[in-house]
Amino acid sequence: MREALPRLQSRSPNATIGWPLDALCEFYSNPMDEPIGIPQGGAVSCLIANMVLNQVDIAVMPWKSSDRNRLLYARYCDDMILISPEKGVLWRCYSRYLKKLWSIQLPVHEPGEIGKYDKNYWGMKSKVPYNWCYNPGSIRVSPWIGFVGYQIRFDGLIRVRKDAMKKHHEKIITTANTILWTIFDKAPNGLRVAKPNVLVSWRQALFRLKGRLISASVGRPRIGIRKFRQSTGLCWTSGFRGLKGKNIDLSQMRRLDRQRGSQIARVKSAIIQLVTIAKRSSVKPDVRYHGAPYSYHGQFRKKPDS
Repeated sequence: MREALPRLQSRSPNATIGWPLDALCEFYSNPMDEPIGIPQGGAVSCLIANMVLNQVDIAVMPWKSSDRNRLLYARYCDDMILISPEKGVLWRCYSRYLKKLWSIQLPVHEPGEIGKYDKNYWGMKSKVPYNWCYNPGSIRVSPWIGFVGYQIRFDGLIRVRKDAMKKHHEKIITTANTILWTIFDKAPNGLRVAKPNVLVSWRQALFRLKGRLISASVGRPRIGIRKFRQSTGLCWTSGFRGLKGKNIDLSQMRRLDRQRGSQIARVKSAIIQLVTIAKRSSVKPDVRYHGAPYSYHGQFRKKPDS
C-alpha cells in the first residue's frame, strides 16, 4: 500500500485509498507493508473475489447439510444475503459465514442490529438477522431488503436502490450541462452568451442531446412490425434488466422520463433565448414523440404496446 498510494497520487493528487486499517490490524501487525488488496472496478477484481470467496460459499452451504433446503444464500462478489423461514437455520449459516471470513483474514462490516424501521436502516452496511415483513413499530422488523442494486418489499414489489436513482438523475443533468458548456460562455452579468465559431446549429445541439440521453437510458431499441424489442447495448435499463417482467415501482421510471424531458426543455429554452427576434418565428417546437420503446417506463412495463 505504501507504494500504491504515491503512484495513485501522481495521477490524481487528491486521491486516497480508503483502507479499513483498524479492521486489518486484527490480522496483520503492519497492514501498510503487506501485499494485500486488489484494484476495484474492473472485471479482474470480480474474478479474484469469486475465487477467494468460493470457499466461503462451501462453508455456508455444505453439501450434506440439512439446512440447504431451508435457506436461500445469494452472493454477488462481496455482497451477500441469507434468507430462511427458520431463525435457527439463519443464525447457524450466518455464524459459519463470519467464521470462515475470519479464517481467511477478510474483515467484515460490523453487523448492526436494527430497532424500529427508519432511515437508519439503510445506513447499515451489514445487519444481524431480522424479520422481513410488515409490522409497524416492531423491533427487528423491516418491510424491505436490499441486494446489489435492488430493494425488494415483503409483498414482492421491486424498486431500484435510491442512491442508484440519484446517481442517474445527476448523470442526466450532467449530460445536458455538457451541451450548454459546448455552446455558451458566461457573461460578466451572469447571462449566457454564445461561443464564437460554434459549428453546430441549435437544432443539431438538441438532436445530439436527445441522442445521448436516449442511448444512455435505453440504448438503441430496434422497432419491429408488431412490437418493439427491448433495450440493447450498454445502457441504464440493461443494467437493471432484472426488473423486466416483475412487479416494480413504475413511479421511479416515470420520474426518470420527466427528468430527461425537463433537461431537454431546459437546454432548448436556453438556446431559443439567444435566437434573434427576426428568426424566432422560424423556431418551431419539436413535438416529435419517440414513443414507449425509448422511455424508461416503456422498457419496464409488463405488456409493451404493439
